[in-house]
Amino acid sequence: MIASLEEATVDMLIDADSRQWNPNLVDGIFAPEEAALVKEKSHCKSGCKFLKEEAKVQTLADLESQDIGLWKGIWALKVLNNVKNHLWRACQNSLPTKTNLVHHTIIANNICDRCHGAVETVANALWECPKLDVVWNDAALWDFHFTSEFVDFKHLAAWIIAHQKNSEMFAMLAWAIWNQSNKEFKSVQPIPLPPVVVPRARWKPPSADFVKINVDGVVFPDENKSGIGVVIHNHQGQVLASQSLKLHQAYSPGVIEAMVVHSGITIASNIGFHKAVVEGYSKVSMTVLQQGREILTPDGLLIEDIRLSSTLFTQLHYSHTKREDNKVTHSLARYVLHVSDAIVWMEDVPPQVVSVLRADLANIH
Repeated sequence: MIASLEEATVDMLIDADSRQWNPNLVDGIFAPEEAALVKEKSHCKSGCKFLKEEAKVQTLADLESQDIGLWKGIWALKVLNNVKNHLWRACQNSLPTKTNLVHHTIIANNICDRCHGAVETVANALWECPKLDVVWNDAALWDFHFTSEFVDFKHLAAWIIAHQKNSEMFAMLAWAIWNQSNKEFKSVQPIPLPPVVVPRARWKPPSADFVKINVDGVVFPDENKSGIGVVIHNHQGQVLASQSLKLHQAYSPGVIEAMVVHSGITIASNIGFHKAVVEGYSKVSMTVLQQGREILTPDGLLIEDIRLSSTLFTQLHYSHTKREDNKVTHSLARYVLHVSDAIVWMEDVPPQVVSVLRADLANIH
């Protein structure tokens, strides 16, 4: 017996013994045409499927509502905008942690460089790593750090904001941890190189709402290795990210020219940029990508991969530049001889190429 239709649910129409619709209840509640349609779903399996779909829709609606609440909570924090943006990117899992870099085939090792024991996720990098206990050990502020478990960093941030557990301080500390401890993702310490001084160059910045992805590649036939260098700038010339990536094979010039572009747009997309100009030294590759024509060569599949990856951007343009106008990426590509895998620097370049960077950017107006 259903006491109130206002509070009735679909499962009340299913007979517990027969596991089918209860025809008397269906006929008593619905109009004849509607009842006939309901009873066409004669098996409980169909009814259960209906219930599961109904629950799924409700769950998705609840999750969307929770996300909206979290985003509003983040942007309402009384902290600097770059701190809010960092927290938002962390909740979106768009920080270039080692797990994300492995997922995008940028590096091969996803183990945390601090504790050397856990996989480096966003939660590990900002909260869970034992080496961070010194940051979160104030019981008066973070008493839940050692007593509560969270599904991921997004769940943690949502809980802190919802319960008003020092949200602004949490955001600031997470931002500070990332910028201090995760400027480098590396497998080994690089061997120091003497600084290189080069003449002034003619690098040109992108427009204000774009980033510029400069790429270069070098082949080392004697070592059977190749190197990729990437640097991402904003319109003011500031470095947003840079990379040295070693490839354990000496690729042909055509292949390496395509691989450097693919690596550059992969990093930019992983960080969260959606408007970019890719600039490289290979006029052939840049022209092919601009024109969008099919390539029937060994590097044709790589070109198609680049075009597929470009769909992650709202706008993506290609530009050719002379190698002497883009010394930073060339230096980063050669730098791979001193690392075993890959290094990604956030908002920085290695000390050995700082002078090269300054020369590249010397005459920005």
